[in-house]
Parts: sequence; structure tokens; C-alpha cells
Amino acid sequence: MKQQFVEKRLLQLLHIPSETGEEKEILHFLFQQLRQSFNIKKIPVNGNRYNILCSIGNPHVLFVAHVDTVGGQLPVTKDEHNIYGRGACDNKGSLAAMIECCHQAVALSKNNFGLLITVGEESSFDGAKVAATYFQKKNIKPKFVVIGEPTQLEVVTGQRGVLCIEFKCTGQEAHSSVEKKDSAIHKLVELLHTLSQAEFAETSMNIGLISGGKAENIVAPSALATIAWRSSLSDIHKKIEVVLSNIHISHTATIRKNLPPIDRVWPQFERNIVSFFSEMFFFENSIVTGPGSINVAHSSHEHISRTELCTAVEHYLSLL
Repeated sequence: MKQQFVEKRLLQLLHIPSETGEEKEILHFLFQQLRQSFNIKKIPVNGNRYNILCSIGNPHVLFVAHVDTVGGQLPVTKDEHNIYGRGACDNKGSLAAMIECCHQAVALSKNNFGLLITVGEESSFDGAKVAATYFQKKNIKPKFVVIGEPTQLEVVTGQRGVLCIEFKCTGQEAHSSVEKKDSAIHKLVELLHTLSQAEFAETSMNIGLISGGKAENIVAPSALATIAWRSSLSDIHKKIEVVLSNIHISHTATIRKNLPPIDRVWPQFERNIVSFFSEMFFFENSIVTGPGSINVAHSSHEHISRTELCTAVEHYLSLL
């Protein structure tokens, strides 16, 4: 019966699209649903977007789950083993399990806990940033923060940082038939190749965006690329600068993100560092744990195990 409750909650959430920036409908649904059982407050973010803070008493333990998803809606289905849909594991599975956990906690007469539902995690983390500022102003200091993300219920105590840099090369526009070309794209390709060959411990690199040029018969006057490094190294920016100093290609580099890694020590949990970045960065005394696998998040076959989803409710209850 309990499994039916959490599955029903998840399926309801999956049927409401909530791509980053378009969370209005699902926020309204959740607010109307949760206001019946909890003290509830909207924390404005921007426009018609807001976080939702639910609480019973003074939240010494705070659950946190983002409600937004990446783009690309998927059919919502289920079979004997899994539930499928955009956000099934990232991150509506965690949210559904946390909501069910909180309802069961009320039934068990537990007190002093809360649930924070955030927006914007899949882009700028604007919801988490606003929540952190709000907590500081209101002197809300949870002793323990549990952030939902797909970890297959493993407890995560740390995460790699993110260094995101936009590179721009410029050239001289000309007819593509000229022998000596000053091409921005040619420069950028060489720059990216050199950067991709630089290896650092506990660091991954991804060229996520690239653009440039006007037409196939015009020498490109400009070209842009954005690279993200995810690293456990606190000095990764300095290491990248050393590599760049040895690349004799004219370019400009603009830092878009520079968020340091986190490595927290908990006596009751084993050290576990993951390569993805999460809202852990914005909340002290936090761990990350939730149902589902990061390996299928953002994919065309995103899903969550029905058994793991049910187990997540008990898992979260054990952390209260």
C-alpha cells in the first residue's frame, strides 16, 4: 500500500512538465497539495517562480529537492520494474519519496523537520541561491540537510567543483578561397584540441557549446566555445591558466562559473565524492542521497526502479 502512495505521487509529478524556468504549474499543484498538511511558505525567486518551504516545528532536519527538469518531455509509463518519464530519477523520484516520508513522519508524530522544494537547479541554481540567502536572513539553521539526487540511495558527502570558461577567437572575414586565412574557427579548433590533451587528477572536461562562422565560403571572423571542468582540485583554475599560458593562440577567456569542490566529514557516513554538482554547495551540514541512477538522468530512457523508489521513503525516514 505504501508503495502505491509514493508511486502515485511520482506519476502525478511526471505528468506535469516542469522544465527549468517553466515550473509554475507544478509549483501551484504542490503548494495546494502540501498546504493541507504542513506550515507552508512561498520564497519568491523571480517572476512567477518560487521555492516552497514546508515545515513541522523548527526544521532541525531539512529535506531539499529541486522540481525542475531538463528539456525534452518523455512518455510517462511504467512496467513491472520501472517508472519512466522526464524527471523520473532527476529529480521527481527524490521529491515524491521525500513528500511521502514527510507525510509518514507526521503520522508518526515526528516534529522539527522540513521540506524545501527548489527551482532552477538544472541551470543557474537560482532557487538554491535565493533559499540560502533567505535562510541566512531568517536565521534558519538546520542541523542536518538531506538533498535529493539520484545516487541509488548511497550517501554522498562531497562533490567535484565546476569551472566553466567561455573561449572566443577572432579572425579576418574574407573569401574562403584565399590562401592565407585568418580563421577564428581554425584558431578555436587548435585551442580546444590542446586543452583536451591536458589531463588532471580527479578532473573531467566537457566541451559543451561551440559556435562560429557565417557560411562555408566565408573565413570565420569569430568563434566561441564553452568548456566545463569538473574537478576535486581546489586549484584547477590555476592549472588551466598554466596550460593557457603555453598556448600561443590569440583568444579571450571569460569565466562563467567557478564553484569549488566540497568534501565534508561525517562520522556516521563513509567519505563518498561524486563527479556531478548539486545544491549541496549552497547548504551547510548537507549530504546528498536519493533513488535512481545518475547514468540515466537527462537521457531519452530516464527511469527509476519502483522498488528503489519505495525503499527511498524508509531511507529518508531513517535520517530524521
